[in-house]
Amino acid sequence: DEVATTLGAVLKRLERNNQVKELTKLLIASSEEQQQGLEILDINNEEQALFLVFLEFGLNPASVSPIFYQYYLCQKI
Repeated sequence: DEVATTLGAVLKRLERNNQVKELTKLLIASSEEQQQGLEILDINNEEQALFLVFLEFGLNPASVSPIFYQYYLCQKI
């Protein structure tokens, strides 16, 4: 699944750069701050669209399982 691959690739990149905590901080940020934060984390537009959906639902992208994604978020998109 392309979404799971994208999610995994971004999370591995953030882990490698020790930036996962910065991603988690975005959970309590405003929508504008979330988008700016994702840009600072060097997450591209396609990846941002995915991560903003998780953040909109108050979900930490670093802890979302692919099974949960397929069951819950695909019904909402």
